Amino acid sequence: MLRRLLEELKFLENEILCLEQQLARDMEPYQAAIDRLCGIPGVNVITAWTLMAELGPTMSVFADAQHAASWAGLCPGNRESGGKQFSQRTRKANRWLRRHCAGPPGR
Repeated sequence: MLRRLLEELKFLENEILCLEQQLARDMEPYQAAIDRLCGIPGVNVITAWTLMAELGPTMSVFADAQHAASWAGLCPGNRESGGKQFSQRTRKANRWLRRHCAGPPGR
């Protein structure tokens, strides 16, 4: 049974490698933007690919970076009344971006 599980693990690792190679080929036209994104601390290639896929290569639909971050659900709230600050949790939004951008760095 362990031998079968090991074979399945090797198969799945090979599938992941093939998919990552295909993604790398598909993302070649955007390599300059991906390299700039990877210069941000905590952003790796997988995160950069996710940003490109979810926000688009030009981000022309967003007025500025703040609008993009808000759309992605990565901006904390800023509720204040009478000098008292309330919850500053981020809202639920794009789960793919939150998974890669809000958590610990991936690969």
